[in-house]
Amino acid sequence: MPKPTNAGWRRWSGIFKLFMRIIIILLLTSATCFAQNEVLKKVSEDFKKEDYRQAIVRITDYLNAYKNHDSTYLELLHWKLRSYGMLNNQDSVFFTCVEINDKFPSDQIALIQLGFMYGEAENYERAFYYFQKLRQYYPNDPVGTQNISFYLNNTGEYETAIKYADTTLALANDSITLGAAWNNKCYSNIKLGNFSKGKKNLKASFEFFPNNSYAYRNLALILIEERKIEEACNALEKAKQLGGFYITEELIKEHCK
Repeated sequence: MPKPTNAGWRRWSGIFKLFMRIIIILLLTSATCFAQNEVLKKVSEDFKKEDYRQAIVRITDYLNAYKNHDSTYLELLHWKLRSYGMLNNQDSVFFTCVEINDKFPSDQIALIQLGFMYGEAENYERAFYYFQKLRQYYPNDPVGTQNISFYLNNTGEYETAIKYADTTLALANDSITLGAAWNNKCYSNIKLGNFSKGKKNLKASFEFFPNNSYAYRNLALILIEERKIEEACNALEKAKQLGGFYITEELIKEHCK
């Protein structure tokens, strides 16, 4: 039997090392997949038991152990976000969204939530930043334009708000978004003094989204302009029943004594 040459040994040694690296990678991948399946299964069980704190601990332990930012990593961050939401821990919801956005900049859920939270905090510059990012990554999604339109009304930019509402109407195909967009146009036109247009907008809004508290608030604004105070107060009461407490409070104090 011929004796192997040094070159032959080096070649075989290289092939053997490559083979062993492949085996190690496969074993690690298998172990990771098993760990992923286990943690997802247990987190799901935690949610069924409404044990959201345990879910957060379990998710955090996994995320600290596995730094591979893959789809499972993102899925677990979403579970973590939901857990904090169920516990009504808004600070942790915010910071989890920031974490998701840092690691997965195009994540739709984090972009929407960050835009909404900044908007509700009246930090409209940051809200518009995240909703514009949402538009950049998802140009056919009306959520960005709908919320930009809504918050532009809060900043008094009514004509621009109408333009974004029109873009929303062109993109949307679900009744709630369509109703909300028409309602945004209604509010803009009311504030611009175009009450006849506002009434037409409001009619379309109710057709698509009849239980929108903001639509009843806008109806009250139109009725107040028409000096139909009793009907306006009834509309405000309906808005309040639908959850619009803070949007009706000042109007009720002023007109419904």
